[in-house]
Amino acid sequence: MNRSQRPVPEVFDGDAPAGRARKRRTRTEFEKAVYRFHSGDARGALEELDALHVEEDPDPPVELYRGRCARALRLDSAAAGANAGT
Repeated sequence: MNRSQRPVPEVFDGDAPAGRARKRRTRTEFEKAVYRFHSGDARGALEELDALHVEEDPDPPVELYRGRCARALRLDSAAAGANAGT
């Protein structure tokens, strides 16, 4: 693992069996989305995380990164708007 990579621990505390199975099944996709986010591609990461989002049983790490992506995109948009006036 290089310095820019961060390990993503599995968190199963309190998860129902179906949630645990979903986490195991989607682990690779989640890790790719986290990597994209930390590489500066918030839009691509959000698209991948949206595909992992389950409305009736949200996964806290997925929701955490969806929020971070949305915030990064808002900040990018605000910065672009501020720079447009210069």
